[in-house]
Amino acid sequence: INDSNETDEWTFMPDPVIKKVPQELLAQVGLESIDGFRDETRYSRVLDHPSAFMKWILDNDNRPLLVARFNAESQEWDWHKPTLRDAADVIGIDIGTFHDPNDRAVDTDLIARHFNLLQPGAFAWTWLGREGPDTIDFSLSDEWVDYAVRCGMKLRNGNTLIYHHDLPEWLNNYSNEADLKEIMKNRIQRTMQHYIGRVTEWVVCNESVWYSYESGTSGYENHIFYRVLGANYIDLAYQFAREADPSAKLIYNASASEVAGPQSDINFELVRRLKEKGLVDAVGLQYHVGSPKNWMRGNMDPKNFPNKEKLIETMKKYKDIGVEVIITELEVDVSGIDEEKFEKQAEIYRVITEAVLESGACKSISTWGYDDNTAPSGQESHLFKNGEPKLAYNQMIDVFLSSIG
Repeated sequence: INDSNETDEWTFMPDPVIKKVPQELLAQVGLESIDGFRDETRYSRVLDHPSAFMKWILDNDNRPLLVARFNAESQEWDWHKPTLRDAADVIGIDIGTFHDPNDRAVDTDLIARHFNLLQPGAFAWTWLGREGPDTIDFSLSDEWVDYAVRCGMKLRNGNTLIYHHDLPEWLNNYSNEADLKEIMKNRIQRTMQHYIGRVTEWVVCNESVWYSYESGTSGYENHIFYRVLGANYIDLAYQFAREADPSAKLIYNASASEVAGPQSDINFELVRRLKEKGLVDAVGLQYHVGSPKNWMRGNMDPKNFPNKEKLIETMKKYKDIGVEVIITELEVDVSGIDEEKFEKQAEIYRVITEAVLESGACKSISTWGYDDNTAPSGQESHLFKNGEPKLAYNQMIDVFLSSIG
């Protein structure tokens, strides 16, 4: 490739005419120019979007040095060092993130650069409207859906359609079974049908069952839908969702179920029940590691993190019953580790990423916050607060790039 001809002419596909590589970017990768280096045009799965087409510059060991890609926010092609999104798009993996609507200083360019899937939290009842059964305000979620579509990102609803911590008070005014069924059906189907063709994956229910390690007992979370409709409220929710959009991927999000154990077992049985009825397509395994300490007793311990084989075992268990695995809320809190904590964090991110690729059961990883600014305790992410990659990010991209043929 020869980079001597600079042009302001742009074309989308399949081989873009790209501006000259900025000298400061060349310096970052230790080059004076890209003359003589091999280039390849590579593609993501979303072929109807200009960001699908990428120009990769490779070294003699076939490792990527630079990537040129269309930036939907700036509406220009730009050069950059390879990102997780670049690598994930090529190997067919979703790399996503959850966005909290309370975050008003969101870095939209950073999200589009590093992620190919977005989970906007604006889908929760809190944001869609809490005033009454007929009130749904799509304005905030519309903003984020439009943004993701513009940037060529896949969409999954952030949080969930039914979650016991997010139900409005007015629901408790209803005690009639028929009324509550109709309210649930109306909320689920109006929301999903509003986004048909754009939001393709839906977490319908979240953390519906619990296990007490102190007493050895388990049960369903106690809320109005459960009290009136019983455990069947879960089946009804998925039935209504399936009716609303038969083509959508329906997900159950399970807490503390990444490796074998009592909590994992009760979630597996719930998912198997739904799968036998044709109501669920995927399970979300959250992957909260070490954080938050006083919130969920089943979080994995970063000081004694399970080996890769145990993670793969759980993933394959779901694959065996025809259920896809999705990592939905990945975060690794190493605040309790004094020395080399970011090295330990990177090691855990690498093990998880390798397990995903080796399992054959999982093709999607989403993080709980897109950088340390948006992580729960301010350090769990794979990106620093300034958006710069951590060791964890570098380990993830190394695994992805190593899998490219």
